[in-house]
This record gives sequence, structure tokens and C-alpha cells, in this order.
Amino acid sequence: MTLEAEKDFELFNAGVNIFEIADGVWTLKQWGDVRHLKEMGTMGNWEGKVL
Repeated sequence: MTLEAEKDFELFNAGVNIFEIADGVWTLKQWGDVRHLKEMGTMGNWEGKVL
């Protein structure tokens, strides 16, 4: 599927994942946060247009 192809779903490609490492143990704190993309839209509307 190309970026130009019509899509019927949202595709977020820059989710932020946060891990904490304490005493050698990794803990997942946050997964797939896309709040920083709110104003940018998704790859499905990469020109910034709201679908």
C-alpha cells in the first residue's frame, strides 16, 4: 500500500514508548503515546487534513 492509497484507518507511525530501568529491571511506563502528533494528523491524512 502506498502513502497515496486511500485508507479507512488511522496509522500512527511515531508513538512514544517510555521504559524505566531500576536495579536492572525494565518496566514499561507508557506505550504508543501519540499526543505529540495531535496537530499533525496521521499518515492517512499526512497533508494535515482532517478525514
